[in-house]
Amino acid sequence: MLDYILHIKPLEDQGLTDIQIVNHISNMTANPIPCGEMKIVLESNGLVLEDPVNLSRFGSLIDYYTSMPSGEEKSLLAWFISHVFNRGIELSSNTYPRSVQFAAVTSGLPASMQSSVDEIIALGGGRPFEGSTQQDVDNARTAYQNSQAEEVRRNSLLAVQADINNIFINPAISDGATSAEELKSAIKAGL
Repeated sequence: MLDYILHIKPLEDQGLTDIQIVNHISNMTANPIPCGEMKIVLESNGLVLEDPVNLSRFGSLIDYYTSMPSGEEKSLLAWFISHVFNRGIELSSNTYPRSVQFAAVTSGLPASMQSSVDEIIALGGGRPFEGSTQQDVDNARTAYQNSQAEEVRRNSLLAVQADINNIFINPAISDGATSAEELKSAIKAGL
């Protein structure tokens, strides 16, 4: 279940629209994906291999990359490959905007690579809120607003209880003479 404070409010505070929030929540992984383990998946499935002599990369993902037209998707895929093989420790696919960028990269890959994508997503704990909708975001927000309203209501009642204790009950106990019936009458008259 989505938690408003944990999953939605931080994104609202960044100025994201509900559509952007749903896109992130649906695509985020539970945890960051370790690059070392991702590299193993890419290599073991023949998507990206490195020549140990000249360090050039080849494989089906590299072939796909070289056939792509220039643009944002190609740039994101280039960043992803470089991040995994050169400089990255983990891919923060559990945070915005990496969740959406990683989803853009993986959703455009050929069907033959999807089982490898699934393995990589599993390394990050899967996508716990995959398929989330605008209604799910609205429900989490409403549940939070309702809990806040209940907290205000409860605090108001506790304040009245404290007033009754301080104005009526505590003095009646202290005076040693007021009866329960007299206290009830005083409370009714005072309210």
